[in-house]
Amino acid sequence: MAQACPANHPTTSVTGKLSVEACPEYFRWIHEDLRPWKSTGISRFAVESAEGDADFRLVIVNGKAYVEHYTLTGDQNWEKESNGGFKNSNLAYKCTHRYKIYVEGWGWSVSEKYVLACDSMTLLIKPYPHDFFTRSMVPLLHYWPIRPRNKCRDLKFAVEWGNTHPEKAQEIGKAGSNFIHEELKMDFVYDYMFHLLNEYSKLLKFKPAVLPGAVELCLETMDCSADAVL
Repeated sequence: MAQACPANHPTTSVTGKLSVEACPEYFRWIHEDLRPWKSTGISRFAVESAEGDADFRLVIVNGKAYVEHYTLTGDQNWEKESNGGFKNSNLAYKCTHRYKIYVEGWGWSVSEKYVLACDSMTLLIKPYPHDFFTRSMVPLLHYWPIRPRNKCRDLKFAVEWGNTHPEKAQEIGKAGSNFIHEELKMDFVYDYMFHLLNEYSKLLKFKPAVLPGAVELCLETMDCSADAVL
């Protein structure tokens, strides 16, 4: 049964400490990604016209988040999984191989970060949509790039190279895994989300309102089981 957010649900968060760590490099893409709307702003029409291509619509009003047409993908708690060695993820049972292949499906996949976190050299078939952190990852340092139109030949070469240079292949796998564990700490992810939404809100040319079919988003309404299958 779906639960409702408590009436005293907080609209602000105080951690009691300030981070002194430098922001990860991928934060710089926030302004670059919003650049197309810098001169024109974002109109209500522009937002509503994208509904056909979106899985959900997020609205923040008076410090509270509301989502419409939101479908849970079974994604697990990243922080919990990271600290626990991904023992609850099906991918944990596949982290014993020398290579991991990442290929996107019909759309964006939550599994990319789990694949990269395995310590195995990731053979990454270049996806069409990029995740917010991947542009800071360096080919041949954090993963082995595979061209979408030349997959078979590239995969064959990568495996043969890795089998001939197992220590170097392991170094690439470790570098990718270290990037995920260090650069995707939850404090960084939440900071990224805050700065992105804050900069996005400055471009809006209309005042957001709670949508008729929207549901308030809070821990009580996010039924994400730790045993969910990715």
